[in-house]
Amino acid sequence: MSTNQLWGWSSIGAGALFLVGGALTGIQVIDQSDQMSKLAGEGNLAAYQSLQQDRNQMALLSDGLYLGSIAFTSVGVYLLIQALSDPKANYRSAQEGMKPIAYDGFPFGFSF
Repeated sequence: MSTNQLWGWSSIGAGALFLVGGALTGIQVIDQSDQMSKLAGEGNLAAYQSLQQDRNQMALLSDGLYLGSIAFTSVGVYLLIQALSDPKANYRSAQEGMKPIAYDGFPFGFSF
C-alpha cells in the first residue's frame, strides 16, 4: 500500500467520522427545536431564549462537522485517485510486498 493510499483511506475514514458527528449534533438540534416549541407554548421566555442560544451553537457545530466531512472525504478521494494514476507507486508497493522474509526457526522463538 502506497503512502497516498494510506492517507487517502485515513482521510475518508476521518470524513466518515465527521459525517456521523454532524448527524448526531443535527439530531440534537431537532430535539432542541421541539423543546423550544413546547417552551413557546408555555410562555417561558427565559428558558426559550437560553435554549435558542444553545441550539444555534449546536447548529453551527453540526454545519462545521458536515463541512469537515466534505473536506476530508474530498482529500481522501483525491489521494486515492493520485495513487491509482501513479503506476510507479503501484509497482514499488508490489515490489516491496515481494521481498524475501527472513525465517528463523519456529514462530515466537520456539525451537526444538
